[in-house]
Amino acid sequence: MCGSNVNWKMKAVPILILVCGLVILACWIMADSRTPRQKELAAVLKPLLKPASESFWSEDEDQGPGWCDPANRQAVRGFIAKYPETEEAYQAEVWLAMAGAYSERNPVRSAEKRREEQVVERLKVISHTTTQTGTQKMAELERAFRLFQDEPGDHAEFYRQVDDILGRIQDFKSERDGAFQRYLKVVELRAGDIEPTLRLLAAHEKGYDDHLDQALELAKELKHAFPNWEPQSVNSLIEMDELYLRGWTPENSVRALSKN
Repeated sequence: MCGSNVNWKMKAVPILILVCGLVILACWIMADSRTPRQKELAAVLKPLLKPASESFWSEDEDQGPGWCDPANRQAVRGFIAKYPETEEAYQAEVWLAMAGAYSERNPVRSAEKRREEQVVERLKVISHTTTQTGTQKMAELERAFRLFQDEPGDHAEFYRQVDDILGRIQDFKSERDGAFQRYLKVVELRAGDIEPTLRLLAAHEKGYDDHLDQALELAKELKHAFPNWEPQSVNSLIEMDELYLRGWTPENSVRALSKN
């Protein structure tokens, strides 16, 4: 009886090794299951999304993030032109919109406005066209950030985009798509910070629209809903809104100081 058990165990060993080998092979295949186009996109994005580097211990100049290099942005444009209207191109366009936010600003105000309008319109198209939930959410978030303007103007589209995202905020918080997760990391935004960040931007925007009562209400709602989130920023906004509602202005402040 004991001998038969030993023989069974000895036969089971190579079977177990074979099963383990197949599992490892399957995991390797799954880990590298990207299509050639996806691999090409990853190669193009690598230099674009390279983080800034500081040369603290050397005399070399600090290096900015990869998207500051025009050659890296041009490489992404080349990829988009090579594979137009594909899922990989849609994702690349969102990354390019993020990269160009500060690296491609036109010094001519009217030209910059037209450029921004084209970007936000394209992001809208992508969010309605892509079949990838991660790319859709990337496009929507980036569009909200691009629509935010720290100056008076027509901000109706910004509010609509923010309301749409906040209405589905749980979907954004639970999204596990790799590209979306990488996007949040690059823009330094945790999933749990999406809602309070958009609420804060909306409160600021109402202030720029001179709707101080609404701005104050939104800021107080934000503080109530997220009491431990960026308290210094939220409290400062509340204090400033209250001051402005009481008639305080920078001009009044300067005059008061001059009298003293």
